[in-house]
Amino acid sequence: MFAARPGFLNLLKDGGRHFSGLEEATYRNIDACKNLCELLCTSFGPNRMNKLIVNQIDKIFVTSDAATILEQLEVQHPAAKLLAMASKMQDQEFGDVTNFVTTFGGELLYQAETLLRQGLSVSDIVKGYQLALNKSLALLEESVCYRVTDLRQLDELKKGVHTAIASKTIPSSETIANLVAEAVLLTLPNNPTYFNIENIRVAKLIGGGLESQSKVIHGMVLTRSVTGSVCHKENCRVMVISCGLELASTETKGTVLLTSGEELLNYTTGEEEKLEEIIKNIGDAGVEAIITGGTISDLAQYFCDKYNILTLKCTSKFELRRLCQTFGIPSLIRLSTPTSEEMGIAESITVEEIASKKVTIIKAKDSKIATILLRGATHSNLNELECSIDDGVHCVKNLIKDNRFLAGGGASEMHLAYSIQEYGKTLLGLEQYAVIKFAEAFECIPRILAENAGLSSLNIITQLYAAQKKKQQTMGVDILMEDNDSSGITDMIEHQDTPVIDHYKAKACALQLAGEAVITILRIDQIIMARPAGGPKPRTLSVEHYWQFEIMVFVYVAQQNQHWDQD
Repeated sequence: MFAARPGFLNLLKDGGRHFSGLEEATYRNIDACKNLCELLCTSFGPNRMNKLIVNQIDKIFVTSDAATILEQLEVQHPAAKLLAMASKMQDQEFGDVTNFVTTFGGELLYQAETLLRQGLSVSDIVKGYQLALNKSLALLEESVCYRVTDLRQLDELKKGVHTAIASKTIPSSETIANLVAEAVLLTLPNNPTYFNIENIRVAKLIGGGLESQSKVIHGMVLTRSVTGSVCHKENCRVMVISCGLELASTETKGTVLLTSGEELLNYTTGEEEKLEEIIKNIGDAGVEAIITGGTISDLAQYFCDKYNILTLKCTSKFELRRLCQTFGIPSLIRLSTPTSEEMGIAESITVEEIASKKVTIIKAKDSKIATILLRGATHSNLNELECSIDDGVHCVKNLIKDNRFLAGGGASEMHLAYSIQEYGKTLLGLEQYAVIKFAEAFECIPRILAENAGLSSLNIITQLYAAQKKKQQTMGVDILMEDNDSSGITDMIEHQDTPVIDHYKAKACALQLAGEAVITILRIDQIIMARPAGGPKPRTLSVEHYWQFEIMVFVYVAQQNQHWDQD
């Protein structure tokens, strides 16, 4: 217990570890965050690359979404986890610009490592980074150059969401932007501040073409068929129950003594009569369709078909909740005759066959639910398109709160880089070097955009700096190289028919989260790890040791068999 151990380890239990100083703590933290940044930077921008991830339950993800990648990777390093947590907070708050947090944060730490190796102290770097962060947020508000004025106009709405969608996929960005804008206009309430992103859902079906067969349906689309023989209803009354469509059974077991065949035949007669009476009363009340979140017994299905009642099973509680919102009725927890307030009216409930798969389409009058029916070649492609739709819908929610936008394509970052470098030159203390390095970190955004598009990042950044000196603040990276093949930069606001813009609030929040996370990581001077709980971890065998173990087991079994034969 009192064995001599060096330094701080005397205070810890056996198995505890302690790291301190630049080499053991600060540089290790920076290196872990740089590795995370290098992993995600190739998945940044419209020309991003996908990652194939196999999680702990062998589920395969082919995605370029930073939030999904960080969630499935389960980052364990404490410093890198801080950066991943900042990205997660950005995703929860705005639903977009998550990759910017990790990419820019990793670049800030890389620049800080350069300053540390040159002899600057951590306190000077933190002071300079804080000054530069405050200056960046002030300059960012002055860089607003576009506003979405009318949310109920389709073209204006498309311009607001197009860039957020195009950052996921370029070829189908125009189609996805149209689908999102149409769905938003169908679900947008009279007061836009009450817009709910949950009112827009996605139904994915394999096969078909995205442009030709994807569409927006005003109502709910369930990727399953009805359970009975009744497949079509119009202007019908609907009831929704969260329990099963069956009689309740007792939790305790019982024993029944049958003395004759007649008693055996009449054993379930009472149950059948009771269930038929319940369903008949439901039908007499005017209900023509029952949607349930539980199981539907064969006997209940028989009586529903007998009284011409459509039955539909919905296993997802979220879909059941949206159905209740569609009809404006509560979900019942009992199987009984509903009142007039517990019944909704559906314009139509139909079953259609799409790509050899039957789906149920539910439409209701004055419904604020819209479904985007997506068609694609593979599950991975559909998942990526769903992420694009999610980003577009979140962008609509953000612009309802604030309709200000910045120039995209790295234009706003280069404006901050140029302006903060000029600001850093006016400072007199050692923090000016940290301010200038903070400004240089903004160059990573246009550099990554250019490199992922196969362009020369050095030429692009040089031309962007030249444009900033000419007060051309909206010049950004032209990844399509259609407007000006010789330069590779163009005006983002006048880019073709649709401007390339970033939401101001989302970019400001991402910048603040990245800066605060980096400052927190730089302030760490010691890493103290307590003894892990539990016993020793099981030893993993290599392939060579595994085969040696198999051979030993085989020899042992053979010897035992030979011994038994002799006996």
